[in-house]
Amino acid sequence: MPDTQAATPSFLPFFLAASLALAGGFADAASFVLLGVFSGHLTGNSILSGISIVEGSFTQLWAILTAVGGFVSGTIAGVLWRRRIATAHGMSLPLGLEILVVGAGILAYKNLDASLQEYALALCLSLALGIQNGVYATVGTSKVHTTYITGVTTSLLNTLFYGAEQSIAKKHDRGMFATVLCSFVLGGASGAFLTYHYGVQGVLGLMPPLLLAMPLCYRFFSRPGAGLVTSQHNPPLK
Repeated sequence: MPDTQAATPSFLPFFLAASLALAGGFADAASFVLLGVFSGHLTGNSILSGISIVEGSFTQLWAILTAVGGFVSGTIAGVLWRRRIATAHGMSLPLGLEILVVGAGILAYKNLDASLQEYALALCLSLALGIQNGVYATVGTSKVHTTYITGVTTSLLNTLFYGAEQSIAKKHDRGMFATVLCSFVLGGASGAFLTYHYGVQGVLGLMPPLLLAMPLCYRFFSRPGAGLVTSQHNPPLK
């Protein structure tokens, strides 16, 4: 039986993936500009932690470890949520939770003592991206990650250079990977610009793509055969 979801062209999963990737790139860039850590990339944070140890910058090291802990915890929570709440409402709610967590991070940064504000913001941003990484492991027929682009870039190159077949599913994957890659970079540029010029206030720019993703997510996962993700699609930690 043909895959009707792949065979029926729809821009909805592309819009959803783009909004999620915009948020992922934005948060990652914002956390690096403000805090010197990545909120959604374990590979980058592992390198930064090694540099901090060599330089003896243990205050920075604790910020990095806070971000790592937040991302891992959020991913675990997201995976558990996805396994238990396989409904359109259930798939939309984590985006609202992300918004609340990011808002809490902004408030904490502005109101806590200087010795704690960076840790609080690092924890909240990384926790939000971890939730996103855990819940949204698949969009449409494509397995994608919207909080980092190493795997997405590799997958895109594979679709371009390996395999001569030009099936509808392969074209869908290629378009999805390209959409996520471009959206993540655009989100990163936006996050860097806003936080560089406006400080922590610029993190508010993360809200629009998350708000946009909520109705898109509900509409997408309300469709028959939308492919609500299950336990076999556990996202890796990058």
